Amino acid sequence: MLPAHAAALRTARTALALLADQAIDLDASSGYERALIQLDDLHANAVPPLDTVTVSANQHTLCATARDAIEELVNHGIDQLDVQLVLSMLDEAHARRSEEHTSELQSRFGIS
Repeated sequence: MLPAHAAALRTARTALALLADQAIDLDASSGYERALIQLDDLHANAVPPLDTVTVSANQHTLCATARDAIEELVNHGIDQLDVQLVLSMLDEAHARRSEEHTSELQSRFGIS
């Protein structure tokens, strides 16, 4: 694996792991974990370690960072269809997180 490929994979993996750790509920966390597992599987589990020092902890920034890094993997020989599958998993998990956040705000402020 070339350094640029390893850097993109490290960034994607780190962002997905942080999203899973910070998810509001178990469904969203599991969704991010499934995307991470799929990404690792695409690389036969020969993956670089996580880098929690250089990645932002903001949920929307993490999602955008993960998306950009995953999309970049096409430039390093990963099949476009496989990349789209991981992106779909990311989007599904993020949508769950957004739904839960909306429900939490509605209950907090008494909005139905």
